[in-house]
Formats: sequence, structure tokens, C-alpha cells
Amino acid sequence: MLVVRSKLYNYVAVAYAGTDDYKTALTDGDILTSELGPTVNSSTDEGKNDLRSIFDKNVPKDVRVHRGFNSNVFDSEDYRKVLNCISSARLGGDCEGSSSTSTTDTSNILSDYSTKTDPSSITPYKIFTTGHSLGAANSVLLGVALHLYYPNETIRSVNFGCPKIGNVEWGMYMNSLQPEDDSIALERTKKEEKFFKGSFEVFRFVNKIDLVPRLPELPLLIHVGHTLQMSIGGIIRVRGCCFFCFLS
Repeated sequence: MLVVRSKLYNYVAVAYAGTDDYKTALTDGDILTSELGPTVNSSTDEGKNDLRSIFDKNVPKDVRVHRGFNSNVFDSEDYRKVLNCISSARLGGDCEGSSSTSTTDTSNILSDYSTKTDPSSITPYKIFTTGHSLGAANSVLLGVALHLYYPNETIRSVNFGCPKIGNVEWGMYMNSLQPEDDSIALERTKKEEKFFKGSFEVFRFVNKIDLVPRLPELPLLIHVGHTLQMSIGGIIRVRGCCFFCFLS
């Protein structure tokens, strides 16, 4: 995983690597589903309850995602560190001193969330996530989390060879985060509508007949986002926002 910032082009990006060893291959194979976000097994799980609460408050309960991908992102010791790093980078700092275990860092991670009524107080760095294969799935899941932490921003995931991630309810939830879709506003109070001004956009590049985007071959898992199908000869076919894409 790599977190980079460009002061020249005004963005912060998180890049995930794909499957590259037996451990990440096991992650790919863990195809059961789980709730989106950090897993909390007990009240004693240090540092997880605070990070879990934002998902419980904002993500529909019936949203289910690939358990291996979800665990790889949210149950990693690096998750808190990545959030701290992004928060620091957006404010002009660096990642030095970011901790993956200290609970005192929570205030830094959620600082933008707590100041949501005053977006002008936040440096307007654009936020991107990217990755290939397993990394592509990770980039989408992290992108959702970043949308929750930075709800006034437009978060974009530009990924390559992304496998299927979640169930139909996941697709409906993701579709509600698109900038042109206001359906989720019907379920929010007026106060919440003022808060959620941002969006999360997903752009999936699929290379010809790459097998990975067709996996896992389970009818309950689907794709989300805009599909850009690359074919022989350099032609890119753009498919609309297809959160019900079952194939490519």
C-alpha cells in the first residue's frame, strides 16, 4: 500500500497492490460475506469500536461484502495508520508519527467528520484510491470509508481488474453515493442532507477478457461503478453506472 500527495496537482491518493503471495491468495478465497467496515468481536477490541461506529450510523444493515476483502482493508493493523496519514496529508503534513494502535489518534482521524458543518476549515485536497485485482477491491472499500470520514468531498476510485465485491444491497448503497443520484436524501433528515454533500465515484478498467473481474462466480456478488472495457486495438468501451453488472 502506498499513500502519496501532490501539492502541485492538489490530491492525496492511496494505491493498493494486487495478489502477490499465499496470504493475499487466501484473502481472495475467503468468499463468505460480512458487514462493511471493521470487525469488532468484543468491547475490549482496542481502537475498533470508535472506527466501527461511523459505519453503523450510515451504512444500511443489509449491505454485505466479500469477507476476505473487507478484513484485508479494515482489520489490518495499518488501517488506522492509513486514515491518520491521509488526514495529515490533506492538512499539509506527512505520515511520520502516525500510529496504527494508539486510541488517541481517533480524534485526528475523525477531525473532518466532527467539523462537517464547516468544510472551509479543511484543505480541499482531492482524494483518490486505486489498485489492481485484490488491490482494486481494497480501493473501493477504502473509498467508501473515506466518503464517510469526508462526506463533503468527492472521492474517486480508479481501479483495474476489480473482482466482485458485494451483494445487491451493496450495489444499491453504492449507487446512492453517485453524484447524480439523490435517492438516499429521501432517507435523511434535513440536517443530514446538509452534511452529505459529497459523493463516491468508481471507475473500473477491465482489460479485454481478464478473468478476475468475472470472479467470484457467485450470483449474490455484483460489481459497482462505471465500467471501462478495454479491447484489442486500444478501443475503450464505456459502460454506464452499472451497479448490477454481473459479468464484466
